[in-house]
Amino acid sequence: MSETADSPISRSAYLLDGRRVTVRDLLDAGLLEAGTTLRFKRPRKGKTHYASCVPRNSAVLEVPGG
Repeated sequence: MSETADSPISRSAYLLDGRRVTVRDLLDAGLLEAGTTLRFKRPRKGKTHYASCVPRNSAVLEVPGG
């Protein structure tokens, strides 16, 4: 599923059984593996955040210089 300026993804595309999709959902579905690096771009803020999936079925935010 891709998003363009002309066709934003609706909120319902991010829901699973009426709730937000979690990192655990993606790991359980085999779509992510522990050790995978995730990237979240915030173009309006000019920032990019990174996180790593960990075996506890969650993600750990990587803080630059921290």
